[in-house]
Amino acid sequence: MIKQTVRVLNWVVVGLVAVAILAVTAAMQQPAAPLNAQTATPPAVDVRPLSDIYANNPPSLTTITHNAAVLHFESSIPVACAVVFGETAAFGSIAADPNMDGAAIIDHNPIMGGLQPDTTYHYRLQGSDANGVFYVSETATFTTAADPSAIEVNIASSANGGTIRGVSSAFSGWDAERAIDDNPATEWSSAGDGNDAWIEVQFDQPAEPHAIEIWSRSMATSSQMFTVTVTTDTGETWGPFHLDDPQASPTSHRFDVTAASAVSSVRLDVVDSSGLNTGLKEISVYAAPAAPLNIGINQMGIGK
Repeated sequence: MIKQTVRVLNWVVVGLVAVAILAVTAAMQQPAAPLNAQTATPPAVDVRPLSDIYANNPPSLTTITHNAAVLHFESSIPVACAVVFGETAAFGSIAADPNMDGAAIIDHNPIMGGLQPDTTYHYRLQGSDANGVFYVSETATFTTAADPSAIEVNIASSANGGTIRGVSSAFSGWDAERAIDDNPATEWSSAGDGNDAWIEVQFDQPAEPHAIEIWSRSMATSSQMFTVTVTTDTGETWGPFHLDDPQASPTSHRFDVTAASAVSSVRLDVVDSSGLNTGLKEISVYAAPAAPLNIGINQMGIGK
């Protein structure tokens, strides 16, 4: 009887040891938890209406063209701000003020570029302050202007054959071609030329311009063109043209001109500026569309 009891106890001990081994093995197969692992839930984002930080007025569109729109907003505190936009309320594109340069600012002028003519766009302005508070505006809409190519053509545009004939200099990554790409969200910046900055644009074919449009780039306290002249390859000089302070009026400036004869290129020279990396968001030169060719069969010598 005693031997039988001992035998039963031995089997119980063996069973308990086996269970312990299985438990230890299972524990060893589990991934080790970080020494400082925390399971705390991240705090909820504090989202507030943009109207909480209006300095004066709500955001407004200061410029709307057939392919771009400029949004202006002055906040009461520095925020890192951006505008999301698109042809639907799902947006799909985003733009920020290049003057932000990775920091929070008060005067915001993001440019929505690459737009289609005569098209309605949805947009929303949003941004964060240094404490992580997220400010969001209501969604609004605007409609771009009609395509002006039926009455005039921007002969300086690279899309219409315009090319850069020469430039005083270009800061790395801010090439002169960015001034003729029909997108004011991109910029040409000189490499510190200040009042000595210049850019020359060659046309695809000679034309008689009737207007020129100039859009200066600007930084917080520098890079702003105040006065410029434009000289043609035939020796005519237009201007001087006086530009509003781009920070106060972040938009393009259009001037009517009269060409004595057809010209093949124009050169813009800075006369007065706030110095350093002066440059352009865009330069446009407008002329009437070229008349379509109307060649008859007999003119081509066919059928004679």
